[in-house]
Amino acid sequence: MKKELNIAIGGRVRRARRAMGLSRDELSEILGISTLFLGYIECGQKGMSLETLCNMCRALHVSADYLLLDQQTAGSGSSEAAALISRVPAEYDTLLKENLRLFLKMISSLQSEPKKADTAQDAGPGTVIEIAARGGTRKKIRLTQAEAESVRRELAKLDAAPAQKDPQKDSKKDQ
Repeated sequence: MKKELNIAIGGRVRRARRAMGLSRDELSEILGISTLFLGYIECGQKGMSLETLCNMCRALHVSADYLLLDQQTAGSGSSEAAALISRVPAEYDTLLKENLRLFLKMISSLQSEPKKADTAQDAGPGTVIEIAARGGTRKKIRLTQAEAESVRRELAKLDAAPAQKDPQKDSKKDQ
C-alpha cells in the first residue's frame, strides 16, 4: 500500500538519483539493496530503514532534510547542482572555477543594475548569464535565484578545497 509520505520521498530519491546520473542498478549496488527494492522505494510502495536512508543520503550527496521534508539544510546547496559539479572531471577544475566566478560576478552586476529590456531576458523567469567554454566560445544560460545561490555555495566549497594540479597547464608546459 502506498503512503503519501513514501511517494513523496521516493520521488525525491528518483530526482536525486537521476541528477547524479545513476541508474537504479548502479544505486542499488552502491547501497547494497536490490534493484526491485529501490524501485519500490522510488514508487512509494515501500519505506526504507534509517540505515538505508543514511546510505542513500551519502550516495546521492543530499541531506536527510531534502529526502524526508523536501528542504535543504543551511549551506547544503542544491543537490542537483552539487551532483553536477561533483561529476566534472578534475582536469576541468580550473575552467569550472573560472566559469563559476564569472557567473557570480554577472549575477552581482545584474542584481545591482536595473534590468534592461532584452529579448533574451524577457523570455521567462530567471537570470540570463554568459559562460566561457573551452576554445573561447561563450554560451548563454538562464538560472533561477535559487540556482545562483547554490552555485555561490559550491564555489565557496571549491575555493576552500586544496588546489589541484591543472593538467591543461601541465600539458602546455610539456609541449
